[in-house]
Amino acid sequence: MLNFKKVTQPSIGIKCCMVVLAFLLTFKLSAQTDSIRCMSFTFSNDAVNRTNRYYTSGTSFSYMDYRFENSFLKSIMIQLRNPTYAYCGVGLAQNVYTPDNPKSTVYNYADRPYTATLCLSAFYITNSRKKRIRITSSAQIGVIGSYAWGKELQDQFNLGRAPNWANQLTNAPIVNYSITYEKGYVSNKMFELIGKSQAEVGTLYINAKGGIKIRTGIIRPYFIKHEESNGKLQMYFESENFMKLMPYDATLTGSYLSENKDALPKSSIKNIVYEGHFSAVLSKKKVRLCISQHISSPEFLNAYWNLWMSLKFGYAF
Repeated sequence: MLNFKKVTQPSIGIKCCMVVLAFLLTFKLSAQTDSIRCMSFTFSNDAVNRTNRYYTSGTSFSYMDYRFENSFLKSIMIQLRNPTYAYCGVGLAQNVYTPDNPKSTVYNYADRPYTATLCLSAFYITNSRKKRIRITSSAQIGVIGSYAWGKELQDQFNLGRAPNWANQLTNAPIVNYSITYEKGYVSNKMFELIGKSQAEVGTLYINAKGGIKIRTGIIRPYFIKHEESNGKLQMYFESENFMKLMPYDATLTGSYLSENKDALPKSSIKNIVYEGHFSAVLSKKKVRLCISQHISSPEFLNAYWNLWMSLKFGYAF
């Protein structure tokens, strides 16, 4: 008698790794040899602000290399005509969201739901030094829900386990696209004023925001090529302030591709919110360190302001 062993299905982690590998294989390196390569890692958490609510933690990794020129994804990226330079890259990010009191044993249907997102992205940056314009396009694929491992991360790195992760939002695929437009208005050796706007559309977010970016300190011009800085010291403060129109956020109401009994009703979502980012940046030669405080106004009825901090480390080679 033939003895057939039971064939087991690959785990979610293996499936995600397979998707990442297939995604990266769509890129081919060009023959250029003068391109810069840069990797960065960002860790975000609200522990420093002692809130432990809403956007509670996040990790991301990105790799940028403008030799990634032959990917089919470049054809779907919005870009400048005849840019001074261009950079391409890929990224992987996980974000975790919880209600105001994740240790409560009673689930509050009027509070932010438990959920997490796990996304793989490709981005393309085109820059015009003369016009002082930068366009960044980004395409994302991923998942929202238990497959994004929010519960596992929360249990591992937070004090005490949240008892209501069983109420997290339903699994659903993420397909999202964003475009960011930046225009420089004032620039000198110690100060820059830049207008910035962004729009996102897809199964995760639909929103649009606009505001200003201010950079002051020991800086290199924002719109020059990275290599032209010659590794000089940069030490500056940067602030970004936006007003955001937010008609849809799947981390609050659940994805429109699935049913979510534990999600917030659309009627409780605030469609206009403030968003601010305040950073201290230190950069020298190949290394860049950025510490940021993030803040956003309440996103739904009876919510609090959301505060969290992030640490970003970048290395160019």
